Amino acid sequence: MEKAGEARGADPSGERRQRGSTRTKLTIHEERKLQADAPPGSRFKGYAGFLVQDLLSFAITYWDSLGWKDTFAKGQFTDRQWQYAHAMHQNNVYTPQVVVNGRVEGVGAERGEIETLIRQADRAGGPEIAIKGGSAEIGAAPAPGLGADVWLVRYDPRTIDVPVLRGENAGKTLPHKNIVRELIRLGGWSGEAERFDLPATDDPTLSTAILVQTSGAGPILAAAKG
Repeated sequence: MEKAGEARGADPSGERRQRGSTRTKLTIHEERKLQADAPPGSRFKGYAGFLVQDLLSFAITYWDSLGWKDTFAKGQFTDRQWQYAHAMHQNNVYTPQVVVNGRVEGVGAERGEIETLIRQADRAGGPEIAIKGGSAEIGAAPAPGLGADVWLVRYDPRTIDVPVLRGENAGKTLPHKNIVRELIRLGGWSGEAERFDLPATDDPTLSTAILVQTSGAGPILAAAKG
């Protein structure tokens, strides 16, 4: 599943956002099987050093209309949050929000709440994933009736400091880590062993993650980092 760490967005205002999309954080370590989507601009507390190595941050676009442009955001990531909302029978999206393993969601403003969500949404029984050179191999395992999607995630593992220009955090510089730059559907998975070629990237500094997720923004079945 995806995981949570420092979830600071690239919103230059630094102001609290009451409604909006999330930033996705996902866990890929075998021992920490968690996935979490966390919003840009959120001021999460107590996350220093907490699962940061496994988080993926998906920044959203709908605050741009207020002049709070997130320089890391893409419409595709905003759509992803809405897909989670629809899958969980919700009529709206909000920030801050954390989605754990595609199974449960919450505000996630405190470390203890994140840990509770993780315990509630542990995953087991998914396929093995091996990332070898320019390909990803998904092992055979029981598959959901809806089938699953295999996603390639490319993200910047560095900590990037972003100056805040407006709002209560004006004048501060906030760190951002594991910022997702590319989200590419490689294909479907129906339970049989599959091999997918990874498309080339123009930025060799980006790190790679593979997600196997129930179709329709359903539960994360397996995840791995390359």
